[in-house]
Amino acid sequence: MNGDVTIIKNDNMSGSPSGSNFPLVVGTSTAGEIGKVVIVGLETNLEEKFGFGNLVDKLGDLFNHAGSNAGAFVVRALADVEGVIGTIQETKTGTGIVTAVGDPLINADIVVKITKAGGLNDAQYKYSINGGLSFSTEFLINVDGEVIIENTGITLNFLGIFNKDDTFRLSVKGRSATILSIIEAINEPLEVYDVPFIFITEPTDSVDWVVMNLKADELFKKHRPSFFLCSTRIPNKNESLDDWINAMVSDQQGFASDNVSVCCGYGGVMDKKGNKKERDISGIVAGLITNSDVNQSIAEVAKFPISALFLPDGFNSAYSTVLEDARYITVKTYAGLNSRYVVEGRTMAEPTSDYKVLETLRTVYQAIRLARAKALNYIKSRVFPVNGDIRPSLETIKAEITQYIKNNMVYVIPALLTNVVLDLPEGQDINNQGLVFDMHLEGVPIIRKIKIFMDITYPKS
Repeated sequence: MNGDVTIIKNDNMSGSPSGSNFPLVVGTSTAGEIGKVVIVGLETNLEEKFGFGNLVDKLGDLFNHAGSNAGAFVVRALADVEGVIGTIQETKTGTGIVTAVGDPLINADIVVKITKAGGLNDAQYKYSINGGLSFSTEFLINVDGEVIIENTGITLNFLGIFNKDDTFRLSVKGRSATILSIIEAINEPLEVYDVPFIFITEPTDSVDWVVMNLKADELFKKHRPSFFLCSTRIPNKNESLDDWINAMVSDQQGFASDNVSVCCGYGGVMDKKGNKKERDISGIVAGLITNSDVNQSIAEVAKFPISALFLPDGFNSAYSTVLEDARYITVKTYAGLNSRYVVEGRTMAEPTSDYKVLETLRTVYQAIRLARAKALNYIKSRVFPVNGDIRPSLETIKAEITQYIKNNMVYVIPALLTNVVLDLPEGQDINNQGLVFDMHLEGVPIIRKIKIFMDITYPKS
């Protein structure tokens, strides 16, 4: 007999599960194939891939507030909601008139200012699409009077004589997507990618949130726990802050879900090119989520100041409190600090829920993924009794699952949990009913507020 040494490679399944932390981002834009997943990162030219629109604006905000390894699975949805052209507001001394036509593709506050007096083929103008914060170079009004406002889908028609500094303002709302279009766009990607959350870049309301919650429940049953991040609309033209906030508070009543987070806040958002445009805060919030640990609050003051957001005139801490009490994610300022901050990373869960904040939900969902990944190795496996007792073998399985979660969530820096405990109930019929464990997670506490009690004394003789 020939002697030899045989080496058998054992796999203890002790590695970490693979997969990125990229969210699925869905919304409308002027370019790109509808329904096709595009993987983007910090160096991706978003305008080259998707043109313009909510999707591009919010992705820009996401990456401006994300970490160095940030990325996203992005899918363009069909824009099945028509845009709206507002009424032109005039400030002029000339007799010229301006009308607008087209199919609005993006949200824009168009301002056209006459820079040289005259008629057609003589007068000159410059224009802005962000309310006058930045302007184009000067152009001649053509002989046909037609002025195309680039990338917006809007054409202005000029007629008559214009004086210098005549100004014309027009607000347009671009095409958007219904929740049916959004769900249709994400169904196929969610069969391929297991994502931590789905970010919808379009404005939504409570009817949409119900559909998102149903989809989140479906994903959970498929062992892919995820939550939705979305936003409300911003105020309509000439709608006061009080009227808008009252409408937003009214809309959330009657809805609750720990798998839906809704941003309610807006302002002038600065991009990396120095352009400022009014929009909601959801892209910023999405970036903070990707840039934080699962158990870290996106409202952490030392880590997540927001400097690229300029709140609207009149928006104060009282408004922030009302919106936060309504379970929205909103922003605030702190006296003595110059940046803006998220008030709390809220979900729309009931006030009595354990999952009112995102860091709790995200931590539990990560533990769920880990526990399932390790436990799957034991499906259909045999359990051999030790001295007629199967409990020692089950205790071994319990220890291995516990250790696996600890290795990935307790013994990491920074720790995501302080401890994990699995209980093995006695008297189980594992052959017919399966094996049951009770898992207890011990989270890392977060300081929600600080009180300092102070007194003063004076020396006595």
